[in-house]
Amino acid sequence: MVGKLYSTDDQARRDAGFSIFYMGINIGGLLGPLTAGALGEKVNWEYGFAAAGIGMALGLVQYKLTGKHLGTVGLNPNIHPDPAVQKRKIRNIRAGLCLFVVLLIAFVASLILGWLSVDPDWIAHTALYALAGCAVAFLRDTLAPQYEVQIDDITAVASATSDLRGLLAIDAAAPELTDLALDIKVTSSSPADRTAAMFAACWKIIWPVRV
Repeated sequence: MVGKLYSTDDQARRDAGFSIFYMGINIGGLLGPLTAGALGEKVNWEYGFAAAGIGMALGLVQYKLTGKHLGTVGLNPNIHPDPAVQKRKIRNIRAGLCLFVVLLIAFVASLILGWLSVDPDWIAHTALYALAGCAVAFLRDTLAPQYEVQIDDITAVASATSDLRGLLAIDAAAPELTDLALDIKVTSSSPADRTAAMFAACWKIIWPVRV
């Protein structure tokens, strides 16, 4: 939605909009836990949860009061001009959602039946793979259409380093993942100015994109 508020030619205002958007998210992510946590630990957890609810309610009020400035942005999904491509896109989304639901049900059932034990290292690596997949999907299906960029090929590799003692379970040491990185490689035949603008938006989200 933020990207659609400005035209592709108004790069300065687009960058400013993204900066304000992410700054608001970061400020809320910082002040929210501090406020709710302080009330919960120092006063009562009921007040902590109430503070979170009040914050969300104020956010909805602010959205309703200022939503008129958004116009029609976000009301309609990104529709590809080629019907065949749009149909394939919808089919891939539906298949991905079905696969996610099936895997989630199988995972929960395995935990309940005791067939699968929770391994922090496995969960961390799985989260890295999911992060890479979400990055590819967001870049290909959301940012690329907004900036009118044709993506010919895209790959993503999520990586991290871990203490060898933790991986080998030496002295009951828990594996600790550090130096998390997400490396995205994109090949595009679109004009350089469009791809540069899309890559700049990726950097705004702190995604290291390798061209």
